[in-house]
Amino acid sequence: MTTEATHLSATDADLPPAVAAALAAPPAGRRSSARIGAVELSSLEWLPDPGHATGRTVLLLHGVTNSARGWWRIGPAIAAAGHRVIALDSPAHGMSRGWEGGATFGETAALVARFAVAAGLGEAALAVIGHSWGSMVAAELPTHGLRPDRIVLLDPPALTEAETRALLDEGARTLPPPAEVRAAIAAENPDWHPEDVAAKAEQLAAIDRERVPLIVLGNDWDGAIGAIGRAVAAGYPGERYRVVRGIPALGGMLPDDRLPRLGALIGPDGIVTLAGAGHSPQRTHPAALTLAFLR
Repeated sequence: MTTEATHLSATDADLPPAVAAALAAPPAGRRSSARIGAVELSSLEWLPDPGHATGRTVLLLHGVTNSARGWWRIGPAIAAAGHRVIALDSPAHGMSRGWEGGATFGETAALVARFAVAAGLGEAALAVIGHSWGSMVAAELPTHGLRPDRIVLLDPPALTEAETRALLDEGARTLPPPAEVRAAIAAENPDWHPEDVAAKAEQLAAIDRERVPLIVLGNDWDGAIGAIGRAVAAGYPGERYRVVRGIPALGGMLPDDRLPRLGALIGPDGIVTLAGAGHSPQRTHPAALTLAFLR
């Protein structure tokens, strides 16, 4: 089977005016926290205009060494389309505190499922969007207590052992003073918005450096193929999954050779490649990413 991912590009002009306005001047999210067992999960929330609310909730899950703040533009943009949006600080990241159980994708998914139940997020009107580590966790949700109406995986990594070690090095490195961290991030990523630079510096300083290696080394980074296969075998419809990825040559972590297996599980039309984007299009291609999510 050959799967050719649909390529998508967009600018603010391709978005509804309210969504484009939210991308251009995103409002701050409301910070709250919820205790789930031994873990205090922090989150940011953006609410839609009551007159245009769809009744759908979108739950956002970030990647390793990131946090809910990384969705600072995408969260408000999705809310401007009428959806309630909640972005979690996942365990060992951001403002969340505490630890419970292990660090596998499935164990984290079970914790997220418990959060969704505690927050009253009904499955029938729930979409979950995960990036990188968050996508691997999102893929596990149907077999760990939560069956959302839609699961969108943003660049789920398929990594070799060497690539996994490189990912670990980012989270384990000793950091210089905050100003130097920001300068280094900005120099390495000249196409990032200053807010993304500041958020990444904050995120690196906040992570639990004992737990992150367990997350990175204790899992099989297979592009979420195994988790989707298990969910489909358990009766969750494969077509509820969608995959949005960057271009491998530009840093995307889902290589072309994984697309046929993914397409066989979720359907070839369920995979979209963002033109010109790498692993983190929420930072570099927010308009195209938002359009992909809303579709």
